Amino acid sequence: LESHMMTFLQIVLSEDDGAVSGAELRNVANLSDLSTMAAGEAFTIAGLPKSGDNQRASTVRAVASTDIERLIEKVRQQKPDFVLLEGVALLEVAKAMRLAFPDVRIITDFHNMESALLAENEVARLPRLLRFLAPLLARRHVSASAAADREIAALSNLVWTCSDQDEVLVRELTNQIRTAVVPNPIPEWTRNAGEANHQHDDCVLFVGHLGYAPNKRAVRALCAEIMPLVRAEIPDAYLQVCGRRPNTRL
Repeated sequence: LESHMMTFLQIVLSEDDGAVSGAELRNVANLSDLSTMAAGEAFTIAGLPKSGDNQRASTVRAVASTDIERLIEKVRQQKPDFVLLEGVALLEVAKAMRLAFPDVRIITDFHNMESALLAENEVARLPRLLRFLAPLLARRHVSASAAADREIAALSNLVWTCSDQDEVLVRELTNQIRTAVVPNPIPEWTRNAGEANHQHDDCVLFVGHLGYAPNKRAVRALCAEIMPLVRAEIPDAYLQVCGRRPNTRL
């Protein structure tokens, strides 16, 4: 380390509207924490609009060839010690990266175990009486997503997961034994805000994309089940839900 400062390049997929959600918080934390140990920067890839391409898993985004070319040139110039890919959505980037640089060390951060999450979402979106049909109705989509998870894991030297549970799922599905658990962070600014302004100590903050099915379920559970229990103990406690695209019902 004295003779060579490690360097890295973090690859992130830009959101359509630039709004902040849980994924962006994790991306920022990854970049910040890694930068305390190595010199690195983020490189943003813009996902193309979804098309009728039935060959691509719904969890994988198409990316512009010009973005791939810019990235390849960036890696060629910078020669990072490793590249951090933020999620299976960047599978096309991983394939291009491995083809151009067979020896580059790739870390893929599984923000979620996407194929397992897709299967859960397909069940949750159906009426209760029809949920037993979900595995049959969603078989093709879930199978394609699982194949994408396996492919990017095979291209990676290391896979990060958010939890021990996800790590087990990744190992079972992909046979990838090179894994590490990197828990979702609590951003430093939330701690600082609480210390500086005690009037918010009774606030429960939920941040996330409110068009995202797991987040919608989480908000409903917070409102209907969790906050009533909290307020029974702390009457002044209140919930702030911050996120884009909530529907009227939510």
